[in-house]
Amino acid sequence: MMLHNMGFPQHWVKWIQCCLETPKFSILFNGSPIGFFGSKNGIRQGDPLSPYLFTIAMEGLSCMLEEAVSNGKIKVPHYGSVYISHITFADDLIIFLRDDPVSVSNLADILNEFGKVSGLKLNHAKSKVYVGACIDNKDHIAQTLGVAEGNLPVPYLGLPLISTGINKAPCQPIIQKIKNKISSWKNRLLSKAGRLELIRSVLTSYSIYWSHAFLLPAGHLHDIDKLLMNFFWNGTDGKAMHMVNWDSICKPKDEGGLNLRHIRDWNKACMVKQLWDILQNKSSLWSQWVFARYLTKESIWEVSAKTSHSAAWKGILKARRWLRNNISYVISSGTNINMWYDPWVNGKSIFQIFGDRVRQDLGAPKDWKVSEFINNGTWCLPNPTSPDMLLLWPTIRAITIKNNSSDMLIWLHDNGKFSATSAWNQIRR
Repeated sequence: MMLHNMGFPQHWVKWIQCCLETPKFSILFNGSPIGFFGSKNGIRQGDPLSPYLFTIAMEGLSCMLEEAVSNGKIKVPHYGSVYISHITFADDLIIFLRDDPVSVSNLADILNEFGKVSGLKLNHAKSKVYVGACIDNKDHIAQTLGVAEGNLPVPYLGLPLISTGINKAPCQPIIQKIKNKISSWKNRLLSKAGRLELIRSVLTSYSIYWSHAFLLPAGHLHDIDKLLMNFFWNGTDGKAMHMVNWDSICKPKDEGGLNLRHIRDWNKACMVKQLWDILQNKSSLWSQWVFARYLTKESIWEVSAKTSHSAAWKGILKARRWLRNNISYVISSGTNINMWYDPWVNGKSIFQIFGDRVRQDLGAPKDWKVSEFINNGTWCLPNPTSPDMLLLWPTIRAITIKNNSSDMLIWLHDNGKFSATSAWNQIRR
């Protein structure tokens, strides 16, 4: 039914049914197949078709959840019109739900109905309920869904789902993986060149993945550096005499280094990339959620981090100073550019140049857009009433307005092509 609803041709659907209903299997005994036996209907693990068919099947569950949300049967977290009900990845499913008994009951009904239709039933032993706040009916939620309550943090896709700030404790798996890997190499009599290549290709990869999600604690990064330094100089994770400091080693070869990337600087570059993606890809769910959750009244350049904010968001906010000094805007309509806080005046914001004085002199709100100064594709500036305006207006008039285009964020290096590597090059300097 799902294949028909998605528009697959009838003959193609029959092929899939044939693949599921007719195959036979054999068992290898001493290297030789012994007889064949049939199997029941269903998707089998290891079948090349399984990932695709499972994804199609989960599309059915997604439609059921979306319909329940739109009909008000399930209440999910939302900010304005932006909401998130569920996330699927392979055979992992996360469902987001408000603390509402009716929603919980309706969700249980949807999961049961989906299980009857598709044969894909909830694995109660492996499923958990995670509560992000102190509520009274946690036991009722777990009992209704038939799953146990779990505790945060919990690993998901190699990263911790965490409700508090990121500290050294959740990062310990990285340290342990590096130690285990170094321990397995102790007896291999590796040269420094060999150790260098293993650091570059293996050991740093453990922290790079985390670096894209969190601004890692300084103490944790220091512990990783010590492990890498000791391994480079003596092949173990024990103490060693360092002939050259690590900062010098973590430089490009043309600057006298060994072309390693300092994890501290690479982590910052990854946070800059996260911030760039939020500003550049505003149609993504992640960007829409950030703007609806944090940026309804303030610019991203002025909003402050609060205790209740997530660890990932706090790390992104710390990346602002590394990004702001390396970007500018191409002006078209100006409707997407904040007048005071976005760096559109020769790579700087009006706030950076004059503080809040120009805005206060004009009596303008904080959310004014550059479009307030544009009329029919040309600059239309009010009469200057302060020395700051007398200095600023000629600079603005010298900025070219690109008509028949759209406002565009540009990277000031590498011919305008942003990448984490380009950001790293700017940060390390």
